[in-house]
Amino acid sequence: MAQALNLPDTVRDNGLKNTGWAITHLRNQEVRRMWQKSPFLTERYTETGGKFDRNWWQKTQSIVSKATLLDTVEKTFVRINWTANYSRLKSQGLTGRDLITQTDRATARAVGDRSLGGMPEVHKSAIGKMFLQFTYETSENWKNNMEHFRAMAVA
Repeated sequence: MAQALNLPDTVRDNGLKNTGWAITHLRNQEVRRMWQKSPFLTERYTETGGKFDRNWWQKTQSIVSKATLLDTVEKTFVRINWTANYSRLKSQGLTGRDLITQTDRATARAVGDRSLGGMPEVHKSAIGKMFLQFTYETSENWKNNMEHFRAMAVA
């Protein structure tokens, strides 16, 4: 749900035009090809757990997440953010690999980077995964909001 609540931030960072374009182009083949080229999205949604190394709690969470469509909501809103960033950066003249790299960086900043070095260890631990599921994304969202607030206060 943290990602769904991130939509106003997506509009703030990318503008209504780019966010609207992202929402209306989620099924566009060009956009889907760009998602496949994104190391950020690939890493975020690659299933690394095998059937032998997952405990009953992780399996239960996975089933509940799929049954309640929470994983679908999370993927959709992250992809909206990624696509809005893509549209904004493309309109600024970026192309090719640079466009994908900068889009990945902007999206990781906005929704929380779960890569190997991007997430604090406490959130990767078994206890952290159990009790701190959504705190990482919420914390990143809060940090981004405070940066924008400080910038507005200085201006």
